[in-house]
Amino acid sequence: MARMASKSVTAHELLLMPGGRHCELLRGEVVRVSPAGYQHGDIVTQLVERIGPFVRSRGLGRYVSGEIGFWIERNPDTVRAPDGAFLRKERAEKLIGHRGFVDGPPDLAIEVLSPTDRRRDALAKCRAWIGAGAETAVLIDPDRRTATVFTTAGETEFDEHAVLRLDPVLPDLALPLAELFA
Repeated sequence: MARMASKSVTAHELLLMPGGRHCELLRGEVVRVSPAGYQHGDIVTQLVERIGPFVRSRGLGRYVSGEIGFWIERNPDTVRAPDGAFLRKERAEKLIGHRGFVDGPPDLAIEVLSPTDRRRDALAKCRAWIGAGAETAVLIDPDRRTATVFTTAGETEFDEHAVLRLDPVLPDLALPLAELFA
């Protein structure tokens, strides 16, 4: 992520900014987000294909991929976009027709490390999701072939042989990590 030198920007200004689609806002500072590589996109797509139908078939809410900004800090503003996010039904229903950023964090945020990401920045972003009120955040690291799950109780790393479970946010969902990395 490359930070752009500028004056402090608000979430509203970012929303209206030409080219703002590939940017996040970190305490009022615009941060460019580089396009990701193939492996990153493949994993994000697999998550959409697996989690989306699981969520829809059970009427749990919505699972969306990375173009949605979540406004998680104010004055100065922070707007971040995870690679995947789950919103429980009650929250998702209130957003029908909403055109701006989502107020607050998702219930579940998933980050997939891309070649241009620094691991420490991605870890900090997952911790920020939890600090902002997300119930669970997950960092998937394709190079290490791991997934780290973050909750208010702490962090747990799983290797490629594990089955990722996201209870209690998405009960009964089982994602074999080996399949994501295949």
